[in-house]
Amino acid sequence: ASGGATPAHAAGAAAQEPSRRAKRNVLLIVADDHGYDLTGSGAKPATAALDTLAADGVSFTEAYASVSSCSSSRSTLYTGLYSHTNGMYGLAHDVHHFSLFDDVKTVPWMLKQAGYATALVGKLHVEPASLLAYDAWLLPERAGDRDVSAMGHAAGRWMREQGSKPFFLTMAYSDPHRAGDASNFGNTRDWPEVPRVRYKPADVAIPSHLPDLPGVRADLAEYCEAVSRMDAGVGLLLRELEQAGHRDDTLVIYLSDNGRPFPGAKDNLYREGIHLPLIVRAPGAGSRGIDNRAMVSWIDIAPTLLDWAGVATPAGYRYAPLPGRSILPILEQAEPAGWDDVFATHSFHEIDQYYPTRSVRTRRYSYFLNLQPALEVPIASDVALSPSWKAILSTPGARLGKRTLEAFRRRPARTPRCVAHGDARPLAERHHRSLWTCSLMDTRKRIGIVGARGHTGAELIKLIARHPSLALVFVSSRELDGQPVSAHVAEFAGELRYENLSHEAVAQKRADVVVLALPNGKAGEIVAAIDALKPDTIIVDLSADYRFDERWYYGLPELTRARYSGQKRISNPGCYATAMQLAIAPLKDDLAGPPVCFGVSGYSGAGTTPSDKNDPQKLRDNLMPYSLVNHVHEREVTRHLGVPVEFMPHVAPHFRGITMTVNLWLQQATTLEAIEA
Repeated sequence: ASGGATPAHAAGAAAQEPSRRAKRNVLLIVADDHGYDLTGSGAKPATAALDTLAADGVSFTEAYASVSSCSSSRSTLYTGLYSHTNGMYGLAHDVHHFSLFDDVKTVPWMLKQAGYATALVGKLHVEPASLLAYDAWLLPERAGDRDVSAMGHAAGRWMREQGSKPFFLTMAYSDPHRAGDASNFGNTRDWPEVPRVRYKPADVAIPSHLPDLPGVRADLAEYCEAVSRMDAGVGLLLRELEQAGHRDDTLVIYLSDNGRPFPGAKDNLYREGIHLPLIVRAPGAGSRGIDNRAMVSWIDIAPTLLDWAGVATPAGYRYAPLPGRSILPILEQAEPAGWDDVFATHSFHEIDQYYPTRSVRTRRYSYFLNLQPALEVPIASDVALSPSWKAILSTPGARLGKRTLEAFRRRPARTPRCVAHGDARPLAERHHRSLWTCSLMDTRKRIGIVGARGHTGAELIKLIARHPSLALVFVSSRELDGQPVSAHVAEFAGELRYENLSHEAVAQKRADVVVLALPNGKAGEIVAAIDALKPDTIIVDLSADYRFDERWYYGLPELTRARYSGQKRISNPGCYATAMQLAIAPLKDDLAGPPVCFGVSGYSGAGTTPSDKNDPQKLRDNLMPYSLVNHVHEREVTRHLGVPVEFMPHVAPHFRGITMTVNLWLQQATTLEAIEA
């Protein structure tokens, strides 16, 4: 399902040539956290409307999201791109604030260019909204609001208003996502026009990834009620579609963004996290009620929608061809050939939950490549606060399926798993390199580091390894030449080794950004080589060599942000200089004399070359002053702030960190309140 892209298909009545139809509308229904739980599949929640839709269309029994996180999964539906390619690495809302790259084109935008009316009802959860470009956003999601009937009626009114214009309508429910009420699922009240279906904890089915505990059963019962409520909303929506006269000219697709909101499912690439319902009803299909066993991916949804509408990606589009393929040609086949594997990817869920993983799944095997195995697997907040997780944590020996909690939280770098009997090693050998390639074939900036032996170099490697938009492609160090980077920086996972590169070789590596982490006075020759061989390379110099050079951008964004756009030669401010400037700048115009700055740093700032300033024994119970006259940071601050400063640096026995005390003599007395205002 994730192989090479194919052009628009035309096979069978369900995929007739677009030009033969006057109207080819699309209704995309997206549930929120609905796992593979349908009455027709043997699960407990009553899903009469979805079962009816499946009987009138095609149910894909092996359909998979390409990521198990809300915003990231929706971004794949809208763009046809993996989340590590389109920029939507994690959640869009609040402090997380992940968003699509500016040059990504979305399905609603492309259909709009082709003359379609477009609307969204309910939850967007992808940013920026401008790239989705919906003509209308009806009943945007509100916390605690699960009024599926209001959503259905709003959709019906909008469809009737479009007249003869083709439309693309997305119905995005908030159910069965957890809600912030006592039931956890919006079940504390009756909702209009929706018969309430309640479940007894003793009657629910326990999924294989959860233990059979009273708290888990009660939680699942509430989840099942939310699923049934949403199902009733789907039934109402389909009646509105028929009453609007569009039953026979509208492609209907029902799916969910990720697995049920329980431990071991949502936010995991395990089967329960990405194996989801996919039901498709296409006008003109000759066969109905089919269970289709093709392994399809959410990466295939966008190509399918474009195929149905007869719309191509824009000419010259950077991300074309899309990695997925249309499922229209296989709608009437139960066992289509060539649909036997799916890929999945994960970077973040919440902003502080980085756990990059790539996986491939076939009919017999699943294989996981954990790019940062030293990290503990994070738990989505709504899952971590759930009654199920609390019950599991409070029960000694509780497991998530066959996994202990420790095995769930701490995972090896590579995890081949056998779905049936057999040896998973062939899959591992075949796909390991392709998954590594998948992890790098994205839009990350290629970063190289020169001078990585010291503390600064090691911290840079850690930072880059954890950053979703950066890829470390070389590290140059004379002393560590040939040694694995992972042997010195545990947070780095990969086969990269240190190299002893000449100045010309650094330039020829063709990195997007080269960071120079060298002592003062050592950057000039490398800069000259890059200027000569690849002048478009961005250079970030961490030394003081270019802090007084007007041709270089002084990279203190809190004070110089207005000039940073497009800069390719960036001089990084000194550590002490940064602290002094940020303390002085807000009151610079009120000064009556030079500020007096008393600084204390940990001894990591003195580098790794042995000296009194980084000798823990000599620093013990001590505070050592140094360079009390004409310190480079004193001159640096004076130059960039335009006021003279007096600076007294000291080194302390702790390893890292800076404390800066600044005495400001002001022209007139003031108050803290006046300053803060």
